[in-house]
Parts: sequence; C-alpha cells; structure tokens
Amino acid sequence: LELWNRTMSINVTGTYLCSWAVKDSMVERGFGRIVNLASIAGLEPKPYAIAYATSKSAIIGFTRSLGVALAEDGVRVNAIAPGLIKTDILDTADPELLEQLIELTPVKRIGSVDDITPIAMFMLSDHSDFMTGQTIVASGGRVTIP
Repeated sequence: LELWNRTMSINVTGTYLCSWAVKDSMVERGFGRIVNLASIAGLEPKPYAIAYATSKSAIIGFTRSLGVALAEDGVRVNAIAPGLIKTDILDTADPELLEQLIELTPVKRIGSVDDITPIAMFMLSDHSDFMTGQTIVASGGRVTIP
C-alpha cells in the first residue's frame, strides 16, 4: 500500500495540484495551456508496474476531463505519453533489458528529451488552440492507438 500511495501522490495528486495552482489565473485571462506528463504505461497493461500504470492512466483521464471543463474559458489541457526516454534513471537500468526494450520499439532506439520538447512546444503554442483533452503518444511506434 505504501508504494501505491506514494505513486498516486506523486503522479496523480502532483498533476492535480500543479493544474489547480494555475487554472484560475488562466481562466481569468481567458487563455492558458496546461501540458501534463503521462506515459505509454497508462495505455497498455503493465502487470509488473500496476501502481505506475494506473497513475498514468489517471493522468490521461484527468487531462480529458479538465480539458473539457476549461475549454470554454480558453484554457487548453493536453498530455504527452512518452515511451522510453533517455534520462538519468536509465543509467542504472539493466543493459540487457534496455536492449530488449529497444527491440520492441519500431524505430529501434530510446527517445530523447529533444524528441518530446517539440510536442510540448506545440501544445503550448497557439497552433494547438483547436485541441484539448488529448494525449499525444511519442513512443517510437511502440504504442499505436486506433
């Protein structure tokens, strides 16, 4: 239960609190952009990471609901669901496991922050004005949503 509560607190409650901290000022201005960080783990079963996958699914649902709730106020809420991204946490990962994950990824590589940044920039720009409550998947082809 400790892992579950900690994961939900960081991922779900943290996302909620960040959104709540800025939404009122955005509504007052009649304009705003919120970009949440989900994960492909929220889109597919993860029997070895149930708490994490559930928390990321919750972020996707929260994004959809808040996106619709704030749409008429000029605030757009969207999320990015990345696949495996090169961050410091991978420095301690099992190299064999990383190779297996790369093999499961159609583009045959680990993503980088540079792969995700343009998506966030788009979501934060005026070009995303007709989009809210959406999750863009950036997984190197690992997850395809029909």
